Amino acid sequence: MKKTLLVLLLLIISFGLIACGGDDSGNSGDGTKVEKVTVTYSGTSMSKQEYEKGSSLSKPTDPSKDGYIFGGWYMDGSFSTEANFPIVLNDSITLYAKFNDYQTAFEQAREKTIGTNVDGFEFDYTVNAAVTYSALSLGGNTVGNAKYSKTGEVNYYDTAVNSGLLFYD
Repeated sequence: MKKTLLVLLLLIISFGLIACGGDDSGNSGDGTKVEKVTVTYSGTSMSKQEYEKGSSLSKPTDPSKDGYIFGGWYMDGSFSTEANFPIVLNDSITLYAKFNDYQTAFEQAREKTIGTNVDGFEFDYTVNAAVTYSALSLGGNTVGNAKYSKTGEVNYYDTAVNSGLLFYD
């Protein structure tokens, strides 16, 4: 009889504790259910994460990928809608990491720098270097010109005059 009464009392206390909340089942302290949303990071090794619905998501750390340059976070897999942070998380979302090969990254940076209404550009550069190490003394000089023409046959043009052991001739 005492064992039955003890088991019954233990069950009543257990049900009372569960009903009060305060556990890790997503309930808040007042007994209301806390809604969670999931953020998935596509194209990366980052694990998906859960956040409280309505919370604000700051820009994640830029991921890396060998041989590529990170090109930004996007809201779609076609990379047409760039993510604007912070994002209010009302629903589960997937962020898509865009990666560009080096040439594409260069071309995009060039377009941002010179714009799309420019037919071409030209610049000159000069590099001088001198190295002295014990009895060995090396010098160098590079003079060059780089050109780009959107309408011409040659999109990338580089000429250089080099001298010295540090530079190719």
